[in-house]
Amino acid sequence: MTNTTDPWQKADNLIHQISTHKEADNFYITLLPSEILNVGTFAPDNWQYLPEFWGNFITIATKAEDISCVFVIRQFTKMRVIGQDPSLTKVAASILMPFEIHPLTGEEFKDASSFDNKTGEAIKPEPNVHYMDFIKLAGQLGLEL
Repeated sequence: MTNTTDPWQKADNLIHQISTHKEADNFYITLLPSEILNVGTFAPDNWQYLPEFWGNFITIATKAEDISCVFVIRQFTKMRVIGQDPSLTKVAASILMPFEIHPLTGEEFKDASSFDNKTGEAIKPEPNVHYMDFIKLAGQLGLEL
């Protein structure tokens, strides 16, 4: 872990590692920034817009208190479940906050993803999705938290 006095340096480092990762073509990331910006989803076809989005978030976040950003990563694998489509997807999430990254367990994220946050209605689970602990996926990808 890197010690820092810059409140968003750890989160900034994580975003950079993901967008420049050797397997980035297999990633989709979603950033849900505490209602201060719209949700941003980034993938190989729009990675170039991530720095501007993240920069806008940091600019706002450094001037406000109690700001966080939910970070979701989906890794699409080449492995398929027999007789089913699409490919197996690994998904993990963490909460990015000033000075820290709070990793969620796969179960925590699955529970949070199982209902509509506006209506409270249950949502049908996505097929072929494996909810992972963020720490485990980060370890598999060689990410430094």
